[in-house]
Order: sequence, then C-alpha cells, then structure tokens
Amino acid sequence: MVLARTGRRTWVACKQDNRLISLDGAHVDLDGSPIAVLSAFDALWALDARGTLYEVEDDRVTRTIDLETAAPYNLWQGAGSLWSIDDRTGEVIRIDPHGEVVAKVAVGDGPADMVFDGSTAWIVNHRDRALVSFDTRTNRARTVATLDAEVPERIARLDGALWVTGRGTDLL
Repeated sequence: MVLARTGRRTWVACKQDNRLISLDGAHVDLDGSPIAVLSAFDALWALDARGTLYEVEDDRVTRTIDLETAAPYNLWQGAGSLWSIDDRTGEVIRIDPHGEVVAKVAVGDGPADMVFDGSTAWIVNHRDRALVSFDTRTNRARTVATLDAEVPERIARLDGALWVTGRGTDLL
C-alpha cells in the first residue's frame, strides 16, 4: 500500500497480511492492518487502522503507542516530530521522536494531507476544503482560505509555493 526506505531496505505496508514486508523478503508482523509506514528518527514507524503506532528497529517491533484515534490516517515527519491525523475528529496528532503524543489539535473537517515549511505546517481538508496554517512552535492552527475545489486531498510545497489537487480538483 505504501513504501518507506530504511538503510538498505525498502518496506511495504501490507494491510491484508497485517505486516510490513521488505522487498528483499524480510517481514515484521503487526497486531493490526498497517495503513502507513514512514522512516524517521532512525526507526521505521507503522500506523495501523486501529490507531496503533509501531516503532520498528532491527526488523522487530520495539514499541507500540496507542494514538487514541477513531479514524487514523497517514504519517508525516516535520518540525522535529511525527504527525498523524484523526479523520473522524479532524485533529492533527503530534508525536515526539520518543513516541509520546504531545498535542492533538483540531484543524477542520477532513484533514487529508500536510507539508512543512520551517516552523509552519500546511494542511488541506478534503471535506470543508480549508487550507490551514499550523504553527509548530505553538501548536495553533488557523484557516487561511477555503479552496475553490471539489475535493482537495493532496498538498505539496515547491519553490516557496503550495500546490493542491485531489478528486475533481484541478491543480491549484
């Protein structure tokens, strides 16, 4: 479903088999169905559909963290932290490199993607179509625009500009 690279290995999150599988045949079994995998802070991190975050080192789970989410979605790294989203509550979840949840902040209805620019994270919401600025120094969010888009789901930052697209959404 998704890929992450650690050292010399490339890992795939396999929902059907509840495991991470490397392209060279190694695997790590998980207790739940992984929906995201990310290489960050000298470890491999996986998120399952129940909101459990797994830290994986040396091809084994070294720690599990319950993010206490109703509908977890994806993993990102930025501003010295790991990040996830609870799609049901509309919260961004900030996790420090030691695996502790340090903040949950409401950012609107349907956070779908985020990018980082120094101490600012930018979040796009697919249901309320909001573009949200998130100050990573204070953990405060503010809506800066409502996008003229059908379903904005993806955001990227390139050469100082934000680019947004999604289902039925032209490139903005």
